[in-house]
Amino acid sequence: MQNRNKLLLAGGAAVIAAAGIGIGFASFNATTGSTGNSVSAGTIVLSQTNPTGTTCISTSGPTDTNTSSNCDAYAGFNIAKPGDSDSANFTLKNTGSLNAGTFRVFANGCTPGNTASASYSGGGNLCSQLQMTITEFTDSSFTAAKACVYGNAGANNGCAFDSGHTVATFASATGGTSGQKGVDIANGLTAGANRYFKVNLSLPSSTDNSFQGRSAAFDLNWFIQQ
Repeated sequence: MQNRNKLLLAGGAAVIAAAGIGIGFASFNATTGSTGNSVSAGTIVLSQTNPTGTTCISTSGPTDTNTSSNCDAYAGFNIAKPGDSDSANFTLKNTGSLNAGTFRVFANGCTPGNTASASYSGGGNLCSQLQMTITEFTDSSFTAAKACVYGNAGANNGCAFDSGHTVATFASATGGTSGQKGVDIANGLTAGANRYFKVNLSLPSSTDNSFQGRSAAFDLNWFIQQ
């Protein structure tokens, strides 16, 4: 019995010793590196050409906002009496290097007031009375309509005036500063591409005396996003 016990202990010692072998092996290795790597971000920049021919862009230099509210106001709508209508042409271009998948038009609101030169002013809200359409055209001649963007869809891809599409309803439906609620314009705006829009306003022939000497002021904004 004594001999057998010694053998078992010896066997156990041998097992423990074997389990401790192998923790000191070395290995060969190699590493390669590429230094000076860089990433260049593209740009989304919106250019707007007004009816007067002046052009402004969403950024005039390094900026974090890429937003401009300094485009010239267009005060050329010649609407003085019931039955009058007028339009203004706008050319929009993506002057950046990236395609914009989202393209929208929106207003921040419409403010009614009194015409400064008027000797008499009624109490009507001209924003709610002025009917509005926005039509896209195929090219800079603004002769062939491409799509009705805002308004009652009419003949030959154009828009027709109606009481459901006024400056006030447009501003109410699209109001905001980021364009997230704007009216979507199909197919976005490809880098380097121009698109052409006509904004039309009309004062219905049924307009009564409460709108005499009244004014309407609103911002029209265009928005693109990658």
